[in-house]
Formats: sequence, structure tokens, C-alpha cells
Amino acid sequence: MALLVLFLFLLLLAAAGVVGLPADSRDGADWTATVDGWRQPRSDRGRLPM
Repeated sequence: MALLVLFLFLLLLAAAGVVGLPADSRDGADWTATVDGWRQPRSDRGRLPM
């Protein structure tokens, strides 16, 4: 019975994914710039000079 409940839960998650219900909670500030898949260094703006 527990295996059936687990299977139904996974099936429900898969169906929700197909319909597009899951959403990415990250906003643009969480993404780092990339060029051809390579991460770019962060800007030095806003840092105090040493």
C-alpha cells in the first residue's frame, strides 16, 4: 500500500511538471553571467578599494 502511495505521489509530481506548474523561485539576481556555458567573473562595482 505504501508503495502504491509513493507511486501515485511521483505520478502526480510528473503530471504537474508536464503541465508546467513548478516554478523556479530564483530571480535574476541569483543567476551569474555565462558565455558559452562558462561563468563570468562578477563585476568589481560596489567593492571598497583596499
